[in-house]
Amino acid sequence: MSSAEVVLGFLEDAEPWRLRSPQFPSKVGGKPAWLSQRGLPSLPGLECEICRLPMVFLLQVYAPISGQDRSFHRTLFLFCCKTPECYTRNDSRCMKVFRNQLQRRNEFYPYDPPAEDEPPCDAEEGQSVLPVSGVKLCWVCGCPGNKACSRCHTVTYCGKHHQTLHWKQSHKKECCSQEGSPVTPSPLLFPETELVTEPEEEEKDVKEAEGEQEEEDGGGIITQRSVDCPALAESLCRSFTRSPRVVLGSLLTVLMIILTPRDEILRGAPDRGRLSVVLYVFHFLMIAPTVDFFTPSCLPIVDSLFPVWCRSTILFLAS
Repeated sequence: MSSAEVVLGFLEDAEPWRLRSPQFPSKVGGKPAWLSQRGLPSLPGLECEICRLPMVFLLQVYAPISGQDRSFHRTLFLFCCKTPECYTRNDSRCMKVFRNQLQRRNEFYPYDPPAEDEPPCDAEEGQSVLPVSGVKLCWVCGCPGNKACSRCHTVTYCGKHHQTLHWKQSHKKECCSQEGSPVTPSPLLFPETELVTEPEEEEKDVKEAEGEQEEEDGGGIITQRSVDCPALAESLCRSFTRSPRVVLGSLLTVLMIILTPRDEILRGAPDRGRLSVVLYVFHFLMIAPTVDFFTPSCLPIVDSLFPVWCRSTILFLAS
């Protein structure tokens, strides 16, 4: 049975027009780029079930299902609460996921894929009404909202909470002004970036890439192979069963640890080196013949771990 495909996501900066609905984006932060303009979630559906405050758009992923015309266009939207205390309960009531999907032929987008060139004007920038359905959007969060400012009637909100936030932030000075409200992102929103996805590299490909690396050295090619642990273990087992010297070395090491007094082992060496001496005896009589099965270049690496006086003591004992 094949394992499920894992898709990785990376955040990248992008031009604002690439993160609008006609481009079918995957993105993090900003206002949601709604796929369908009908059947959007209402304020009660976007409230946190713990603190009852409106949740904020976190990310959306364009995830069409091939072979199904009804989900030719398909986007998942994730909303989350921005109240830290709601996350201490360790439950999912402070997060919600919504799905939009459309057939290829629909009333909102052309049948052909979107153009790669920037459109003449970014009509969706700062828009408060969806063009086809006429659904009004909240100035703060970009979700459906029919509650308008009672003074200017030009800005709409999803509820009283976001209306209060906008009033304190800037609308108190801008309301009924001839200049109009500037198109500035709400501080309640997350920073807007594009979400680029790609399949995770398979484990087999990673092992092959790490196991064999080719690099040019002069005119030739040098191949480097990593250590094959199963092969190493196999060779170690063969060495232990075929070499009487290894078995004898193991027995002598155990006897040295159990029976030999410390003074006779150290022969004048400091007390702190007793363990190093015993380990080196084990290496000299048991590990060294095993390593000889592979390559002599391994021996200096092991030998360098022990002080010189250890080696001289072992040679004296073994003579």
